[in-house]
Amino acid sequence: MTTDDTRHRNILFLAYFFPPIQTIGVWRNYFLACGAKKSFAKVFVSGRRIEESSRDDKVNYETFHYLSNPAPDYRFLLGGKQKPGFSEGSKKNVISKFLIRLINSFPFNIFLGEGGIIYILSSVWKAHHLIREENISHIYSSFRPMSDHLVAWCLKSLHRELIWTADFRDLPFDPLYRQYFWFGFQRWVLSGILRKADIVSTFHEGIGYGLRQFSDKEITILENGPFQDFTKARNVEQNPIFTIQYTGSLFQDERNPAILMQALGELLEEKIISQGEIWLNYAGKDSAKWASLAQQHRLSDVSVNNGLVSHEQASVLQASAHLNLLLTSSHPEYQGILTGKFFEYIAAGRPILCIINGCRDQSVERLFDKYHLGMVMYLDEPNPGVLKDFLMKLLDDFRQNGKLNWQVDEKIYEEFNWQRTMEKWLEKLSSVKFNA
Repeated sequence: MTTDDTRHRNILFLAYFFPPIQTIGVWRNYFLACGAKKSFAKVFVSGRRIEESSRDDKVNYETFHYLSNPAPDYRFLLGGKQKPGFSEGSKKNVISKFLIRLINSFPFNIFLGEGGIIYILSSVWKAHHLIREENISHIYSSFRPMSDHLVAWCLKSLHRELIWTADFRDLPFDPLYRQYFWFGFQRWVLSGILRKADIVSTFHEGIGYGLRQFSDKEITILENGPFQDFTKARNVEQNPIFTIQYTGSLFQDERNPAILMQALGELLEEKIISQGEIWLNYAGKDSAKWASLAQQHRLSDVSVNNGLVSHEQASVLQASAHLNLLLTSSHPEYQGILTGKFFEYIAAGRPILCIINGCRDQSVERLFDKYHLGMVMYLDEPNPGVLKDFLMKLLDDFRQNGKLNWQVDEKIYEEFNWQRTMEKWLEKLSSVKFNA
């Protein structure tokens, strides 16, 4: 199959997360779908039902043809409204911990997980008829949630001629957290999905390594690119006060900013910096947890809490900051994970302080050194002196110039960009035999 062949065929994206939903996961699906439009005659998107009033004006919805499916949210079980996820406070509740493990485990994710059984049945029914009525030759499904892969598995069983790309934005069974039941059974389910898919893809080798523990199938690495235009981000005016920005969650205490807060607390206590010249900004769903940490480190007076914000607002906060904080994890068998947040930060073009919970990650270190991205530190190997020197170097630059003159090496946008990723995907598709 050549690229020209695809232009006479259509593709169906099974993407529970797709604009205008405001989570980082939507943008990989969106950009790949935009790229597919250049090669396929029509791009269909099957996802959760979205109210018209919630649509993002910056997304070109006319590019795609939509199948909208009802998706009741499991979080009503906790008596709350539909939210993007559990707060860190609720995750420590015994009932919540049990539900999270249940939601992550097959077959309960069919009934309780994002999408759920109603979403799965509706998606299979509508997509099945669409495939018969339209010239659809390819399907793409995205994890998380597992619902879309289960829908794709059913469609592939009904239409064996389909070429199926199963994409993983995360590992279904994370070795760091083990938040699931019956690992052997879960392994069997995941192995079946990987075996049936024609192409298994992910965005980084770290997750690729994890997936290979479940199947000997080749894993295709389709790198992410920046989730917004970095040239526009550069035009965002920097804050008048030196700002350190964290945008995201504090996952199960695994994402811990204590090293940074300790260093800032010491600099303030030593009067090397004053309260009036620094902001510690937070945006996300764990406001209460962040406020508690700031209080513990005597930083309440310099901490600014924005709460949960839209993706557009988050982009502005990141671009107007002087230092963006990246909290991530590393494992001996799970390294080099470049989270969606990383690509948001490189688009902002500001220096990044990366704090890793776990073992040394040389691939991330090399990336930071190669492209002058900022500084990497480890939660288990704190070095407050080095961190304070790094912070003061940035702050002194800001004091002297009224802005930060840090320059990220723009060659990074050549290594990570959506056009290159789409070309790699199409090349991989061309190697798959079409069984029409």
